[in-house]
Amino acid sequence: MKKSSQCLRVAFSVALLLCCTAFTIGAYGSESLLMQDKTVNISYQRATVSTVTAAITRQTGIVFSYESSLASFPMKDVKVKGDLPVDEILAKVFAGSGISYSVVGKAVVLTADVSSSQKSSHITVSGTVKDDKGNPLPGVGVLENGNLRNGVITNVLGQYSIRVKGNAVLEFSSIGFEKNEIPVNGRASIDVVMKESNTLLDEVVVIGYGSQSRRTLTSAVSRVSGESIEGTSATSVGDALKGKISGVRISSSNNSPGEAPVFLVRGGSSINQSNAPIVLVDGVQRAMDNLNPNDIESIEVLKDAASAGIYGANASNGVILITTKKGSRSKGPQISFNLQGGWESPATRYDLMNGGDYLTFMRTALNECPGYAYGQSVLWGANSAGVGNSDNSIWTPRYLKDGESVPSGWKSIVDPVDESKTIIYQDNDQQSSWFRDSYYENYYVGVNGGNDKVTYAASTGYTKDGGIGINTDYSHITFHGNTTFKVTKNITAGTSFDYSQQSGNTIPSGGIGNYWTVLGRGMFMPNTHRDYLSDGTPAQGTNKTVMSSEWFKTYYTSNYMTKVSTANFNLNWKITPDLIWYSQVAFYDNCRRGNQYLAGNAISTLRKNTEKWTDNASQNFQTYLKYNKDFLGQNHFDAMAGYEYRYHSKNVIKLTTEGAVSDKVPTTSAGTTVTSYGDTQTPLCQISYFGRLNYDYAKKYLLTFTMRADASSLFAAGHRWGFFPAASAG
Repeated sequence: MKKSSQCLRVAFSVALLLCCTAFTIGAYGSESLLMQDKTVNISYQRATVSTVTAAITRQTGIVFSYESSLASFPMKDVKVKGDLPVDEILAKVFAGSGISYSVVGKAVVLTADVSSSQKSSHITVSGTVKDDKGNPLPGVGVLENGNLRNGVITNVLGQYSIRVKGNAVLEFSSIGFEKNEIPVNGRASIDVVMKESNTLLDEVVVIGYGSQSRRTLTSAVSRVSGESIEGTSATSVGDALKGKISGVRISSSNNSPGEAPVFLVRGGSSINQSNAPIVLVDGVQRAMDNLNPNDIESIEVLKDAASAGIYGANASNGVILITTKKGSRSKGPQISFNLQGGWESPATRYDLMNGGDYLTFMRTALNECPGYAYGQSVLWGANSAGVGNSDNSIWTPRYLKDGESVPSGWKSIVDPVDESKTIIYQDNDQQSSWFRDSYYENYYVGVNGGNDKVTYAASTGYTKDGGIGINTDYSHITFHGNTTFKVTKNITAGTSFDYSQQSGNTIPSGGIGNYWTVLGRGMFMPNTHRDYLSDGTPAQGTNKTVMSSEWFKTYYTSNYMTKVSTANFNLNWKITPDLIWYSQVAFYDNCRRGNQYLAGNAISTLRKNTEKWTDNASQNFQTYLKYNKDFLGQNHFDAMAGYEYRYHSKNVIKLTTEGAVSDKVPTTSAGTTVTSYGDTQTPLCQISYFGRLNYDYAKKYLLTFTMRADASSLFAAGHRWGFFPAASAG
């Protein structure tokens, strides 16, 4: 925050200095420039500020100065011709355009006309988006700059309508076109012309078992560069991708630090099974939440059957391909360091009753129902709104005694039932105890480089998030390395490894408690509850499923540690200029240990302890040949065929014991009774044959066909094979 404030102060000082300088120069030279005659011949339709000013500068030598955001500002049709004074030229060009001009020295400064009321009020902006040939463009994203939640897309006629502030900036984006950023400047109608992006069309995207130019792509593939998520404050790759991939819904049902969000591509396909897409990192099927966002080169999402079909049965919910960073031969050794720190606060707080409001409301309501026996017992007994509490009660309200002063840290109100008496109580805000301010810190160090023989990339990172929720702290350590060797002129070998360790505490979702009994009921406990008894121990809740935050912190333990390691080795042999053979062998292991422990307390002395170990391990081998050939002029043909073997095993061991005599040894072996035990092993073996055929003529007429055959050990003999063809054209 301090750094941002300093930057703002510096920017303001520079702006003020420029304004003062402009005023001084303008006092001497503005009138002479406006009176000069210039010869112009300008005629534009659908002009912008940049096109008009560039033409005037070429013909007259007049220099213009304006903010970069005004460059694409749309203007009316412009037509000016003749020997005219500069003042008249400017008046004809900018009259009614929403642009004001002033002369500072020998330059014309342009600014947008926006009234103060337009800046602060919301308006509805509508218009039509077309290409440079005048054709309407459907499906163009229209987004308010800086507000990812406010966006629309154009309809089949290229029309849109969006409500924004008068001083907002609209972003227009579509695949194959350059992005446009246009300031609203209080206008209710903005028509936009999108220009084709040759850079985007020539972009190379990763597809299944290879890569391809987007210009010759006939399937739905979205790409996110690593630069767009590098340096983000997100604790996982999934969180960093939110709002960045069209057609992919990324949501979180649990916003605790380190919790992986859920991906949904093209909507769900199953009612009671997972709808998550498969994730492949450098060709290895694995989870993505253990990766460091700074180690990612690119992310591609295969969204339709034509693009994902190369992965067969596994791709029914889409495919996410992640490529990690590799070394570069064109760069010398580079060292990068990234340091982040932040402060976190709950974005929303419920407007709950404080202790005084609760007592006034409850006692008044109960007093108006004298026939309600339980209500009368609450009024005068040891209850949350009662006055029969003592120093050993879990609730604090009681009458102030004669001659007694209100204790330090306590509050008082006049009893609404008997105004001759004063009630004293503690006002312990349960919501603030469950959710509080916290901190975030992130460190990353990476090296990258190479030469004609060897390229390398290595990094390490550390993330720590205290979590705004009680018992939700999280830490993450990552290591990444990648090396490529040029063995011979035609053979390249590569190896890479990843290791990560995640650990943290959680609010239990089962076992010794769940979100509702722990957090839901605990947060809405009346503020008149006592946090600690006179002996210093936490006061229990109304029962074992309603507890205060202090009770939870003292007696409940729920933590985990996940260790993930990945290693692979690959060979790339360029047999001929048109034929390449690639092979890779990889190993992946994900081991997670979770522990829950409920210490002995006034409600239960069973000391329930649960340990759960889950290990997912897989070995993968894949090999394929790729052939590319141009023939008969502009005909291009490329083919790929390969084989893949994958063995995966999942082992789970879970043990729950209770009956330990002490909390000093909180292990399952200390328990005297085994209440549950489980041990499962789930092996899976899969072999596959796959192929792809691409043909294009002059990069205009495109055809793609893919085929995959999968055999799985999960099915009975004679029913193990499945075939998955796909085709697309454009």
